Amino acid sequence: MAVLVCMLCLALACALMIWTCAHPARVVGLASLTRAAVDTLPSGICLGSASGVPILVNHRMDQLACELTGHSILDARAFWRDLSELSCARLLDGDQLGARALEVAAPDGSVWQFVRCKTMGRPSYLQIQAIDVTAIARARAETSAANELLREQNARQQLLLQDVEKINLKRETLSARMQAHRSLGECLLMTQKAQEQVKAGLDEQARDALLLKLVGRWDAVLRGLGHAEPTEKTGGSDLAELEGVAALIGCRVVWSGELPAEKVARSLVLSAVREALSNAARHAHATALNVCCEQQDGWTVAHIWDNGQDAQAGGAPASLTEGAGLADLRARIEEEGGVLRLDLSRGVSLTVRVPEAR
Repeated sequence: MAVLVCMLCLALACALMIWTCAHPARVVGLASLTRAAVDTLPSGICLGSASGVPILVNHRMDQLACELTGHSILDARAFWRDLSELSCARLLDGDQLGARALEVAAPDGSVWQFVRCKTMGRPSYLQIQAIDVTAIARARAETSAANELLREQNARQQLLLQDVEKINLKRETLSARMQAHRSLGECLLMTQKAQEQVKAGLDEQARDALLLKLVGRWDAVLRGLGHAEPTEKTGGSDLAELEGVAALIGCRVVWSGELPAEKVARSLVLSAVREALSNAARHAHATALNVCCEQQDGWTVAHIWDNGQDAQAGGAPASLTEGAGLADLRARIEEEGGVLRLDLSRGVSLTVRVPEAR
């Protein structure tokens, strides 16, 4: 709208100048009225001859010229050249009809857009307009700052995602190592139990079956070490495998209640049972491991205890040092928002509390 007003005023000024040449007797009064009207415009207007001689310069343009160049407009072409050389001037793209446009920041903080073009027809005149675009410039600066902040946040997010990927990879690697450690421990326990049974006097057929099962277990573990999966399976096969391991090491699992259906909670409970099974057979010489699962307001609570030496004697172990397997299990449970508690009042028992869904 401001541009349209400026163009209309310039067109009016040109028409008045031509009319003045044709009616010199009526010039004085009408020229004064025209200048007064043009001086009240909020935009700057400069109209000069083709050689640059100023014909019409309103008050706003003269004020801008003094603020930006230090003097009034004596030559329209020189004024434009001075504007172009200012350090606070920026050449704009998208000029129309051969016009050139500059954006200049004034000392008072305002921003002005200067547009230069030549009028059509003969004679031709040099026209310069100044439009206040401070609000647009501020909005552009705020948008640019917001975009820069968004780019920084995106960069930080990418770095965070990379860190998460590294952490997940380390966690999966540690989990795979702990799985290999548990599998080797279970095989050693099976071998020990097999030796005890052979010494006890198994018949040849039972001994061959036991040895065949033991060799198959060792073969599966050793093949698994060569291409172990970093993540732990959590299905019905895990439960069957766990019970098979318990049978081979001579410590059966007695279940009560239902395992959680949610994948993560089920995996954590089975991992806790497996860790307790290994420790019960290796340290407490237990023959049974009891697992009681309960669902309580969106949580699964699993109580795990054995019938090892300490439990039968009614005493408690003097001390208990958490090994790598138990420490890894505790870290995984706490990461999912759960809790692992040890009770040494009567033997060693575990209580696992994990959310069924997060």
